[in-house]
Amino acid sequence: MTLSAFDLTAAGIAAFAAGAVNALAGGGTLVSFPVLVAIGIPALPANITNTSRDLFQIVGLAFQASC
Repeated sequence: MTLSAFDLTAAGIAAFAAGAVNALAGGGTLVSFPVLVAIGIPALPANITNTSRDLFQIVGLAFQASC
């Protein structure tokens, strides 16, 4: 699968938007998952990508809270 520059830009913007939504209220997957599927990534890999993104964010927040 080859992604165009537009696809990568859309995914990057969605990632930043999802991070902002998660930081404020949670639910960033509602932003990033549809974009990943729209640019042609199958549903299962898109779901795995979102889950791993959430995991890294949770670890980061836990580290920040312990400092």
